[in-house]
Amino acid sequence: MIIGLFKDAVSWLVSLAEVGAVIAGVLLIGLAVGMSGFWLLSRGLSKLGGPPELDPFEDEPAEMADPKVVATCPDDDVPPSKPGA
Repeated sequence: MIIGLFKDAVSWLVSLAEVGAVIAGVLLIGLAVGMSGFWLLSRGLSKLGGPPELDPFEDEPAEMADPKVVATCPDDDVPPSKPGA
């Protein structure tokens, strides 16, 4: 009787582990299919969109920059000037 109870508990744990493995396998397959689908979608849309446009605010390479031009940034400590003052 006790042996039968032990066999039932072990078989329940084995079936629970099998169900967990099946669920994990299905989720992994779904993840792989979803990731490949999004990869194909982004690749196809990038081909439809044409060549990427250059960002006008992108920094120039060092050899292309004019050495005479000095970049100036406003100071954060200086309050903005008031018109008419």
